[in-house]
Amino acid sequence: MKKLSIIAIFASFALAKSMSVMPYAGYLNYGGDTKKDNGNVFGVYLSYYDKLPKYNSGYKIELNLERDLINYTGDIKDYDSHVVGLIGNWYYGFNYVFKIGINHLNVDNSGVKEHGNVYIVGANYYEYLKYNVGIDYYKTLYKSERTINVNQISPYVGYNFGNYNSSVGSFYVEAKLNYIFSNKELATKKHYTNMDLSLSNYRGKYTTTLKMSLGKTAYKVANGGFVLYNTGDEYKNQYGLDVSYAYSKTTSLQISYNKSYFNNIGDAHSDTIMLSLTKVF
Repeated sequence: MKKLSIIAIFASFALAKSMSVMPYAGYLNYGGDTKKDNGNVFGVYLSYYDKLPKYNSGYKIELNLERDLINYTGDIKDYDSHVVGLIGNWYYGFNYVFKIGINHLNVDNSGVKEHGNVYIVGANYYEYLKYNVGIDYYKTLYKSERTINVNQISPYVGYNFGNYNSSVGSFYVEAKLNYIFSNKELATKKHYTNMDLSLSNYRGKYTTTLKMSLGKTAYKVANGGFVLYNTGDEYKNQYGLDVSYAYSKTTSLQISYNKSYFNNIGDAHSDTIMLSLTKVF
């Protein structure tokens, strides 16, 4: 299924040993031509970063534990999934980041047991506070009523501009293309092309991000490997807003809203509200 969380992953290059903990929870409401009624998500994200003296390098380990619940109308049994994600990042010098990881799902889909893995590799080149270019590759193997084997290649580019100390703050814009392909039909076809766009503003204690996903997708992987779409629904356009407030240099609170349009029985949509608290040690 779609992994319900919209996770604010720390992507900055840490300068010293650090650990972050982020519990989060969310509520979903469905509408349109679908038997899905509402849902909940509960989880915790943890990361640990440390420097390595050799080659001016460092590493970061990310762990995400999550439970997703969807309630259906009528006599359809509820959907219940448990997700464990683990990603390792290696910072090489002051310009390169490489990652490898896996996301594992165990699902009770209305009484039918399902499971799957998403394998993750990626590379990113960045000039600090200037720009970055990168590419991610995802391999999804999912066993339900049939075996799903999906490949996804996602190149992206980001650019920083503006002055953080100005009245409007600084900005970061990112564009990502997602090429999704399989040897079997996914929702209505074997290949999908989709684009993710986001614009973030950093001003004082507030970080605000506008985001959208344009174009149809099925079995997509997003947010660096921590968001999964594996219900078989064909998703259309999506729009979202994240607002984060930093109480201090080590504590922040974020609220997120996301609107998704997809095809289930017919045209349907969902509204997601997420709340997360991040603490850095």
